[in-house]
Amino acid sequence: PTRALLAHALRRMGFGVHLAGNGREALALMMGRTFGAVLSDIMMPEMDGVECIRRLRAWEQASGRTPQYVCALSANAHADDVWGYMAAGMSAFWPKPVNVKALIASLRGSFMPPDRPPASPP
Repeated sequence: PTRALLAHALRRMGFGVHLAGNGREALALMMGRTFGAVLSDIMMPEMDGVECIRRLRAWEQASGRTPQYVCALSANAHADDVWGYMAAGMSAFWPKPVNVKALIASLRGSFMPPDRPPASPP
């Protein structure tokens, strides 16, 4: 499904949804608050999902923050591609087209704290 359809389905199931228009916006959103889960497309304008997660993980480590759960979404599901996403710091991977019902069931089954502003580092 398209991004809008996925966002609509997640909202209908009670999830809070924040959309970014590109990788730079996504990085700023993730650095600005802690989400219960982040779904990140690999193919984004301005900064792809792999570079976005690399920068997020470096920032989290440098600032002493707990890594956020970030799930990569991509039609490129070859084992080498998925390995690269995970090596960059993704928490999980879902192939496109995304099975929305299975994804929502997986998210519901995970421990997901509510969206909240980031805690101050110790």
